[in-house]
Amino acid sequence: MVVAETIAIIEGIGLVTKSVSHIKGILKSKDADASQVAGHIDSLFNGHTQIEKKAKATSIVSSKWNALLKHRLGETADPNSIQSIATLKIQQRLADEEIIKVRRMINRRWPGAWDEILHERQERIKKAKSARVKKREEDKEKWNSLLVICRNMLLLFIGLGAIVMYVVSKAK
Repeated sequence: MVVAETIAIIEGIGLVTKSVSHIKGILKSKDADASQVAGHIDSLFNGHTQIEKKAKATSIVSSKWNALLKHRLGETADPNSIQSIATLKIQQRLADEEIIKVRRMINRRWPGAWDEILHERQERIKKAKSARVKKREEDKEKWNSLLVICRNMLLLFIGLGAIVMYVVSKAK
């Protein structure tokens, strides 16, 4: 999957670069639309996240794929090769540089806005994460209460069945 991972990294840097160029164009105009800038900043961070995820991802499937490529094509598609490591690191640095450019452009246009944007983003990520944890706990609690109800009903039916069997056996 090195080929797929490399393509994903290239798509990520392409998304970052495209977002930066759009942001530059929007900020150069006198009437910059905040929603357009925000959408492209979102794309910028999505591209950066995509690069970071692919940088961390190495799997058994990718190593098997590499072995197949090496066998079929006689080439190495090794994720540990200098070429793939250098490409990945350079792409990460390029994405970081682009983010710094956007930060400077936005702070030049609206002083201090970039730090506020990042702070608000972190706060929303924390809130979303805590909401997911809370929902998971609520679901777990709901299932536990449902299991307790089912257990109690089962015990009730077993008890009623035993009583009915006792009454039927005494009636004969």
